[in-house]
Amino acid sequence: MAYYTLTGCNKVGGNLKRVIVLCSTRKLFLRHAKTGWHTGLSGARSTLFRNDHFPTVPLNNNAALTFAYQTTLNCERISLQHRNFSASTQCLSLKRDSKNFVTKLAYKFDDWLASVSPAGKKYADMLTAGARVLWADLKIYFVVRNRLRMDPNAHTTYNEEMVVHSTNRDFIKMAPLLPILMMPFGFFLLILPVSLFPRYVLPLSFWTKSQRITFFQQIHQERALYYGIILNHMNYHKLNYPNPNTRYILDDICNTITTGSIPTNFLLKSFKPLCKAMESPFNLDNTVNVLLSAFCRTVMVSPYQPSPWKCHRLRKNANLILSLDDKIRKENLLHKLSHGDIKIATLMRGLNSAALSYEANVYWLENWLKLSQNCDGGDVWFLLHAMVLLSTNYTELKYKRKVFG
Repeated sequence: MAYYTLTGCNKVGGNLKRVIVLCSTRKLFLRHAKTGWHTGLSGARSTLFRNDHFPTVPLNNNAALTFAYQTTLNCERISLQHRNFSASTQCLSLKRDSKNFVTKLAYKFDDWLASVSPAGKKYADMLTAGARVLWADLKIYFVVRNRLRMDPNAHTTYNEEMVVHSTNRDFIKMAPLLPILMMPFGFFLLILPVSLFPRYVLPLSFWTKSQRITFFQQIHQERALYYGIILNHMNYHKLNYPNPNTRYILDDICNTITTGSIPTNFLLKSFKPLCKAMESPFNLDNTVNVLLSAFCRTVMVSPYQPSPWKCHRLRKNANLILSLDDKIRKENLLHKLSHGDIKIATLMRGLNSAALSYEANVYWLENWLKLSQNCDGGDVWFLLHAMVLLSTNYTELKYKRKVFG
């Protein structure tokens, strides 16, 4: 930004001590001083400059007026920047004061709640921590969705894809929860449902560590009841399927499960072609509604929907698991995921993760990644069967015996 002064000039078309130029209702004041000429704009402070820093104005009227006009424009720019800076400073100060006020109010509320109801303080801390995680996940969710909208083939990481999946899964819970949490003292509206039905009211990000262990075990116990439907379906066709080769494969798998063992990946791969055949009873496009509902329970999808919708959701979830498996292998995340992430990953694939140690979960997931490495989008029905077959008899003792070799 250029600043100008009039130096060495006390006559412009006459013996003038001061020049006042009117331009678009703006006034430029140029006045003489012992140390030089001051330049300023109406409504702003004058600034004093040394004479040797600026050029000398020629001693004719036109040049002086042109110079003064240019100086006026420069001063207008200075004044505008000064006003913008002052306004932004005031906004930042107001925002900082508001934030400090809210923080102090929150601290006072926490102290009051802790003195009145320690149990209520516990629930308040749980909701606050969960809301922070939920807000962070929502920001990641919208960033990823915008990226995929611009480029459907854009790269996403394992953590980003998990955030998108969990947000879509918990949307029904989050939709009424966020407005209530934003309301003044909305916490009190949630005390009763949160204390009575935390699993059904709160998304997974709000669950505490102890709640996750309890709820994960409850989820698996409920769906394990439907594993029997899937295994009985295989046993039935082991005895009644017309093709002897198919009966032989089913006999090996079913006998392995019946004796309490876990089928190997080699044995399961022989079962894969049976899930692709169009007329096969293990192709879920041709199966009965009861079996579809059992698989919906396996992957934690609501079974209360029409059969075509169930098939669509099952395909979508199986393809999601294939995509996540691929990202774990490419990003080399198997031994880098946290305990919580490992438990969620194995729970999604049919295992009772909460009842197992971290090492047992990692060992099982490593074997699963070897199995899914050679699968594609056409093997979704095979993957759903493999979830049940690999997780039915897996225990901590099986890990210690290294049943997968």
